Amino acid sequence: MPRPGGEVGPWLRRLSDAAVAADRAGIDALVIRRSDTVGIRRSDAVGPAALEPTGVLAALAPRTTGIGLIAEASPASHEPYHLARELATLDIMSGGRAGVLLDPRPDTVERAAGPETPEAHRRTDERRCSQEYRRADEYRRAEEYLGVLAGLWDSFDDDAFVHDRASGVYFRTDGMHRLDHDGPHYQVAGPLNIARPPQGHPVTLAAWNTPADAPGAPDYHVTDRPVPSRTPRIAPLSVATEPSGETVERVRRLLHEERPAGLLIDLPGGPAALELFVGRTLPMLREHRLVSGPSRGARTLRRRLGLDRPADRSVRRTA
Repeated sequence: MPRPGGEVGPWLRRLSDAAVAADRAGIDALVIRRSDTVGIRRSDAVGPAALEPTGVLAALAPRTTGIGLIAEASPASHEPYHLARELATLDIMSGGRAGVLLDPRPDTVERAAGPETPEAHRRTDERRCSQEYRRADEYRRAEEYLGVLAGLWDSFDDDAFVHDRASGVYFRTDGMHRLDHDGPHYQVAGPLNIARPPQGHPVTLAAWNTPADAPGAPDYHVTDRPVPSRTPRIAPLSVATEPSGETVERVRRLLHEERPAGLLIDLPGGPAALELFVGRTLPMLREHRLVSGPSRGARTLRRRLGLDRPADRSVRRTA
């Protein structure tokens, strides 16, 4: 999805209608990025604002029934406890359709330009080394962040909340678990003050390559190029607004040469672009048998994508 503009009410109604159309067409998930909401204005506000993707997706949940609702987030902008709770809330509101695309990069990227001189080249090399070190630290921070999210979602066993009015027991204390995480980047005690999400863990996508055996390893990587990994890869692909034979050929070549587990389609043009993709481009791709037909009967995003539901701590202890 793209960078929109205009007042929040009309934009959200148009996005909601487009999401309903995508849901009916059998698209697996809708991703709202941080940049997608830049430029939205309140009717009583002078300047533009940016909305949280989880809030936008929560507004779409009641009107949709099967499509996954994935919010982009960054460890640089969200504390893990707050994001874990927002995503658990979205998972409950949507009946198990929440997900997160975690991008370790901050919201803005500084770029510098200067004259082509030896001193400028030296400064460029120093800046590149600094950026590479900072990027490596961002990846380490993001890997730890994923593990914290997973641990927080396991704060309660699936059957911890009993709501027994007769005894006055709201939840079983032996079904509650503190996290007590003390890592190099985060210190989080927990527990999360909300029931375990319907999916156990909302679906996680990482915009970098992380070891499959890392704590809280993602369900998918989203990377431009194939990388050696046991974690399935989703390939990002920008698609022109108008459908064409070139679009079909690009999708065919990508699927044939790289064999990703799925595609993350970037559509420039806002809700109107999503409507056009659903109405014209998607049927063309299905006509050429490049994408599958609508998935029916899957009630959660995990089941729709063929992912197992993570067991809670009590099951893992007895396994």
